[in-house]
Amino acid sequence: MPSPRPVVELELDDLDLSEENFDDNGGWGLSLARELASECGVTRTEHGGKWVWAKLAIS
Repeated sequence: MPSPRPVVELELDDLDLSEENFDDNGGWGLSLARELASECGVTRTEHGGKWVWAKLAIS
């Protein structure tokens, strides 16, 4: 199951933007959802997958 990464201050030089490592810079979606949403979580599916969900308040 996904879990949020610890929040750290990043600089552009901290990212590895080379083509072979480009996807290694991800994994911040759950932290972003947690900050922007009123509720968020992960729900397992019966076939071994998962749904990551968030509730956003509309003002």
